[in-house]
Amino acid sequence: MVMTVSFPKSDGRAPALFEWADGLAATCAIHNHPKRLPHDLEHYIVEAQFRPPYGFWSLASRQAPFDSLHLVRGRWPRGKREWLDRVRRKHGAEMLKAEAVGLGPIHDPDLDLERYWPRRARLLRNAYSYTASNPFDHATRADFVEARERSLTLRAAWQRLPMGGALVVSWPPDTAPRIVQAYNPDAIALRAQRSHAKKPALHR
Repeated sequence: MVMTVSFPKSDGRAPALFEWADGLAATCAIHNHPKRLPHDLEHYIVEAQFRPPYGFWSLASRQAPFDSLHLVRGRWPRGKREWLDRVRRKHGAEMLKAEAVGLGPIHDPDLDLERYWPRRARLLRNAYSYTASNPFDHATRADFVEARERSLTLRAAWQRLPMGGALVVSWPPDTAPRIVQAYNPDAIALRAQRSHAKKPALHR
């Protein structure tokens, strides 16, 4: 199912808004400084390239009812909580690894890609070495080139984004990020955000 996520650039009080094609919507708190790319977009870069099946974006697109997602429109489909519990029991290690992995300084303009990518590929493969599946088994230089381009594109868009605007991305990540110059989230989303101000530790 197609999912779009709007990341507002604000002083930290406006939440991200997750919207699914069936009309369901939920908010998720953003705790980054507005000059920094939101944490969930860092994971988006990794998951968009390597598609770990039990990463946050993959599971959220399937309407996994994570504690960090607060419904503002609709209800979780019947059986989704039980499904997520089964995924956690069977694939908890993969979920934790997907939450922990990153691409480090891939956006650094002075990055020596020829030295960076084989080391990072080895590190990512080793991180998943004891799990049932390894999304980094066949990582190539081309993967890191594409991930770097996505990282630079997102960061450039975030820097151009004015305060009060939003960066909108989709999952599956088949469309380019979109800048909304003046973002006006639904009033219901803002009310829900005020009710869930506590910072979650992880998406689990």
